[in-house]
Amino acid sequence: MDLKYGIYTGNNFAWSSGQNFRELDLKIVPETERIQGRTLRSKEYSHFISKKDVFKITISADELYNTTKYNFIKSFYAANGGRWQISLDSWASSTEVVLKEAGEMPVEFIDNVSGLPEISFTLIEK
Repeated sequence: MDLKYGIYTGNNFAWSSGQNFRELDLKIVPETERIQGRTLRSKEYSHFISKKDVFKITISADELYNTTKYNFIKSFYAANGGRWQISLDSWASSTEVVLKEAGEMPVEFIDNVSGLPEISFTLIEK
């Protein structure tokens, strides 16, 4: 899996260089939007509106012990461009996504060892 993030410098937008991650747990699940209700004659309905892929990602400490990749994830999480991309095939194709979480970066340290960070976050197809 590869990731990129957008950066604004002044009025100019640019993509970061991509970073490849192999030691991870990636689950892709559909998220749907529907209008549901009941008619005046008590018939139930559920109209499909849209479907988006949700990428649930956990990057392991085996990958993030590398300072370069850990710094990339910190920059990815704090990117000011408001745009992110994910590719599952080395950039032959990519999907623009939205970072679901806000606030503090969701990092946990295995056995409270600062050299073993593990990060879990969710990206949603734009």
